[in-house]
Amino acid sequence: MSDYAFTPPGGSLSLEWQFYIVAPVIVWLWRRRWGIVVVTVAALAGFLGYRALDAAHPDLWTNPSILPGALPLFVVGIASRFAAPRAAGRVRRPAALVGVGLALGAASGMIALGIWAGVLAILWANREKATRIDSAALALADHALTSRAAQYLGARSYSVYLIHVPMLMLATAAYGGGAQLEPHARAVALAALAVPATLLAAHLLYAFVERPMIALGARRAARGARRARGRRL
Repeated sequence: MSDYAFTPPGGSLSLEWQFYIVAPVIVWLWRRRWGIVVVTVAALAGFLGYRALDAAHPDLWTNPSILPGALPLFVVGIASRFAAPRAAGRVRRPAALVGVGLALGAASGMIALGIWAGVLAILWANREKATRIDSAALALADHALTSRAAQYLGARSYSVYLIHVPMLMLATAAYGGGAQLEPHARAVALAALAVPATLLAAHLLYAFVERPMIALGARRAARGARRARGRRL
């Protein structure tokens, strides 16, 4: 339960740091054919070991906030990035693949992978040979992903992710008198409080924490690069 100690989404912060430590090694291996096999086998072995340990001790983790529990998802992301140059423009029926991906994801309980498969189908679509249905689906996806609202929410999505549970807890505490409502009505009432509060808090985090820290990291990285060039000269 340690991943729920402060805020439930915060467990991913530790998970990301674990991945950042091993990511250079994984990328180095993935550039070699034998390395792909090593990474895939290691990811599956670690995941199966995690699942076995989780089954034996179900109270040990609430979320897979330890790297072996989520490493296959990271490997899927890395594989997608390396496959992108070759796969771009090769998917001829993106709408059908989106539907198949979502259906398989829902049936297998891995809806996130189903959604990701649908996203890849859209990104790698052959737009020159698209059917009318595919063209309409691609146009709808393009509009949804490039609209001003999508761009705004996408830029602040990580802040939303981190702050939405505390805001929901505060909304629940503030709306203590709604316990007598039906579950659906209570959910609507809580959303009316939590959603605006989350968007406001996320904007503040993005403007005063996330962006300044990104800028600070960029300045330090540039300073380090200049020093490295100076030493070589």
